[in-house]
Amino acid sequence: MEILSLSQKQFKKLKKLPLPKGVVNTESDIYILDNKKFNSKEKLLLKKLTVIGESYISNKIYNVSLLGDNKDRIGIDELVIPNYLVSIDGKVESFAVPKIEGRNLGSIINNPKISNEKKLYYLYKVGKLIKKTQKLEDKGIKFNFGDLHEDNFMVGKKDDKAYAIDLDGSYLKSSYPQPSKYLIENPNLGLFPTKYISTGTGLIVPNDNSDLLCYNMMILNTIGKDEVSEMEIAVYSEYISYLKTLGFGSDIIESFNRVYSTADNINPCEYLDQIPNDKIGEAGVKVFEYKKSKGKL
Repeated sequence: MEILSLSQKQFKKLKKLPLPKGVVNTESDIYILDNKKFNSKEKLLLKKLTVIGESYISNKIYNVSLLGDNKDRIGIDELVIPNYLVSIDGKVESFAVPKIEGRNLGSIINNPKISNEKKLYYLYKVGKLIKKTQKLEDKGIKFNFGDLHEDNFMVGKKDDKAYAIDLDGSYLKSSYPQPSKYLIENPNLGLFPTKYISTGTGLIVPNDNSDLLCYNMMILNTIGKDEVSEMEIAVYSEYISYLKTLGFGSDIIESFNRVYSTADNINPCEYLDQIPNDKIGEAGVKVFEYKKSKGKL
């Protein structure tokens, strides 16, 4: 993987990329690079890691390098794989990625003015992309997203595709596991240690089951308009049973139930049409909690 070299003086002249409202980046600062200076046809962003800890940064850079070295073999345009490592005064703690023109998926999902149909349409595209990445195993490449969540996707302005960004948390066979929004604070995963394998330091080793848990939670959080992923397992089971009473189809209910079972998880993207659009209002977690408190379930 190629290295771009900047001086500290050059770096200080870069402008920060403004993030959409509600989108938080806790691990890095993102800057706009002048792609013409680096003979790049694509617009570039520089991601400078800010997390304290040499080993953590080293692991991130290693993961990025591994991903970049396999970019051509992977060959999936919707995976926004870093182009370069970036050295600032000889220190590599940054990398450059193509800039995707479009809207952040997290912003779309959290926008009440955007229809549920449109949100589910983009979530369907995320599910199709997950299917593509799982087929990479046919090429001898084992790829997992690891940190799979709404804010790590962009919807292309011109083509309406779902692009996976922030792939420094992704996982190839010899990568290092990274923190993941839907995995690191989930107390239920310890109940299924052979399905969600822990490193012993609180991190989950990414696999197809962990990716599909995250994807199911993206869908549920969109439907429930709350953090369904943080529910204790008993409450979660009640909530999924409640969705069934609202007319959610058997296939998608089975997918939701699978995440906390010993069986392999399901990719429910083909079952999103089993979500009754006229019942999504009632599917909200707050409505569920109110009905439960009133004994109306």
